[in-house]
Order: sequence, then C-alpha cells, then structure tokens
Amino acid sequence: MVPAVDIADDELKWSLENPHRYLKPKSEWPKRSRPGRIMATKETWQRLAQILVDRGIIVPVDEDLIPRTESGDLILGGCFAVRKKGSVPKHLVQICRLIFNLKNNNAIQNMITSDLFELPVHLSWEHVSMTESEALLLSGEDIKDAFCIFKIPREWSRLLAVNGKTWVTCQDGKVRHTYLGCALICMGWRSVVGLCQRWHRRVIRGLVDHLINSAEGRGLPARHEIKRSGSFPLHYGWLP
Repeated sequence: MVPAVDIADDELKWSLENPHRYLKPKSEWPKRSRPGRIMATKETWQRLAQILVDRGIIVPVDEDLIPRTESGDLILGGCFAVRKKGSVPKHLVQICRLIFNLKNNNAIQNMITSDLFELPVHLSWEHVSMTESEALLLSGEDIKDAFCIFKIPREWSRLLAVNGKTWVTCQDGKVRHTYLGCALICMGWRSVVGLCQRWHRRVIRGLVDHLINSAEGRGLPARHEIKRSGSFPLHYGWLP
C-alpha cells in the first residue's frame, strides 16, 4: 500500500490531512439516516471483515467517533459485491468487485474536487486532425487494484464507517466487537474520482517529463495537455 499523502502535492496533502474541513455544516446534514446494508450474512461478513482488516483495507472505528445526525442516528454506509467479468480460476468460485455504499457518508461531506474537472471526455479526441502522412497511436491503461493501493489518513475512517458491527481480531492482537471504516481510497466515496485523476496526471506528467528531459532537456508544457478545463492543444512538438 502507498500512503496517499506521500505522493500528493502540497495542496492535495493538506486536503487529505484535514478531513474535518470537508464536513458540511451540521445544518446541512440529514435529520435522520438509515444505516446502509451489508449485503451478506453475519457469518460471511465476519469472515470477510477479518480478511479486510488483516489486509488493511478497513480498520476498527470507535462508535463514539462516528458522526451522528440530529436525531442520534449513526451515519453508516453499506457494502456489497459485483461479479467481475472474465474467466474464473478453478480454485475460486467467483471473482467480485468490492463496493462500499457510502451514500450516507457522502451526504455530510463536501467533495475533494482536486483534478475532477481536468478529466478529459471522449469527445476531446474529435478535435484531432492529421495529414495523410501522419499516424496517431493511442493507448490507455488503468491502475490495477487502484482501490486497494492508496492509504488515506486514519481520521477519514470514522467518516467512511459502514454498518455491520462485528467481531474481529485487530492488528494489536485484541478481539473487538466494533464498527469498521475504510482505510483506503474506496469505490463509493464521492471524492475518489478527483483524487485518482490528480495522481494519474502526476504519474503521467512525471513519466513524460522524464522522457523529454532525457531526450531534449525540457519538460511538458502545460498548454499541451488535453483536459476538460483548457483549450485543445494545436501543436505537438513536445513529443520526444
């Protein structure tokens, strides 16, 4: 796992280290909140929760630290799984994508927009024009297991807690009956797209800058990036 603050710039690091800054005023919180559902039996959830705790994907959360509505309801999300497409190894029954239903949690938070509005849309590529002697090579790659890589500061876990209080053996060896909260960038959190887009851009710009600096001694001009918030670049002389 990679601590998210270790790969963040100063602005994003501040956001990650100050989760309380992204809580909405309590006057904007719902007056009541029905806890999310864990779409599994108690026995299955206990087994799964233990695996997730062992891997550091979720962590125990003190009930007193979980936000409550004006009427006293704990603000808790849920959890479910969706089957992943593709072949399944013989030793497995099914491969699933773990998704946290954080509708309740998201309702009391403002989004960390970060680079959300820099994310280009597919229509951006319609502006590309070439001569008969030119060719365009496109490739794309996603970060595999992105939702199990980036570890967020512990303070976020109480704001991303899920229903389903259960018994788990904690990392200190003690057995506790506890609620659990997300410890990583998790699918279902409203801030995840902006955060991941910022990291994608930092990785890509760092790689391209390295290639260009090695070849020509200069970096990638910001005006040459295809992004939603900027004009489409008209010159491509920066390619190594």
